[in-house]
Amino acid sequence: MTAMKAALTFLAFLFTAAASTSPGIRPASEFNHSHQGRTSHCVQLADPHKLIPLRNADGTPRGFYVCGDYPVKKRQLNEEAPNREGCPKGFTEIDAREIVDSPAGKMIFHPGGGSYEGYPGGSEKWGNYGHILLSDLKNVPAAPDPYDGKPSGNGLPAPIAKPGDTNYGEYYVLPTAIDQDMWYKKPNGKESGARYANYGAKTHGGMYMVWNCVQNGSPSTDEKVNHVPGGGYVRAVLPRGIKFDRCNVEPLKMVSYGLNNEQNGWVTAVYGRVSTGKQDLYGWVIASYEKWDRRPDGKIEKKTVETLWPTSRGPLPQK
Repeated sequence: MTAMKAALTFLAFLFTAAASTSPGIRPASEFNHSHQGRTSHCVQLADPHKLIPLRNADGTPRGFYVCGDYPVKKRQLNEEAPNREGCPKGFTEIDAREIVDSPAGKMIFHPGGGSYEGYPGGSEKWGNYGHILLSDLKNVPAAPDPYDGKPSGNGLPAPIAKPGDTNYGEYYVLPTAIDQDMWYKKPNGKESGARYANYGAKTHGGMYMVWNCVQNGSPSTDEKVNHVPGGGYVRAVLPRGIKFDRCNVEPLKMVSYGLNNEQNGWVTAVYGRVSTGKQDLYGWVIASYEKWDRRPDGKIEKKTVETLWPTSRGPLPQK
């Protein structure tokens, strides 16, 4: 990144972060409710031995799969799994919050994470998120079609920001890895999993659109003040180059912690809309992050990285 581009990026970051002071903007809190959760249904696969493709929001295959021979061994704690029970062979875990239509067909979401013992391809191949075609499943649980706002009101439509609005922005999603040493919960010196990197490109090639964020946008470094209980739940995976239209909703500037629990930067998420090719989806996407590194002379060096590419710049840069 050139010095000029870095400077412009940083100015854009500051401009974005100031959006909450502008009139006519919807508060982030209206679209960032706590306790999103998953339904964690175990659903039978149409072919229990086939590698079933996981799909992006637009229905395109992600290059990752689920397979009934390797079901999840530990689900999220909820009514469907009061003891975090896994799914039986021939089944996979489904988050039945909504049915999503795409050019490939109607789909429902498979949440990643968990444990998939013996899954072929190694650990980098299991635990991924993505939608699954209804035609690849049997006895799909009832789910809203279209989405009805339950259980907590996240992911609802919001006005799209227009040219001249502080929050205006048309972007292409630019999947970008986020530094591994940026945590949204204090790690207390342990290499915990509560990393912002989980919401960046990692090894999966896409970016997550989430129902709600892990923090509420408070500048406080006190977790009791900035934490969103039950935050960070993934709604869809956005492929590289999909168009993202920003809504007229204030951004969330979230605290990042280092291994020593001290703040080491900021991560900014924005609320917006993508099209699956058949319908619109709304949610939060990380737009940029600022990482602080302390140099040997004690000075703080700040690095700003974008994860959304303004369409006004033209096509995405080549990989």
